Amino acid sequence: MDSGSQGASVTEMQDASESAQIEALRQALIAGEGSGEPQPFDFAAFARRKLAQCDSG
Repeated sequence: MDSGSQGASVTEMQDASESAQIEALRQALIAGEGSGEPQPFDFAAFARRKLAQCDSG
């Protein structure tokens, strides 16, 4: 195998990996868009719940 064909194989693998990552991102965006309307996020309440979990566990 010469270095030219080896380089093509690496490039093809990188392209396939990039395509898979793009497809995964596309699917995640579709799932997010289909999950409903956005809800407000109360960071203070979240922090209190997490602190309570740490204290109890």
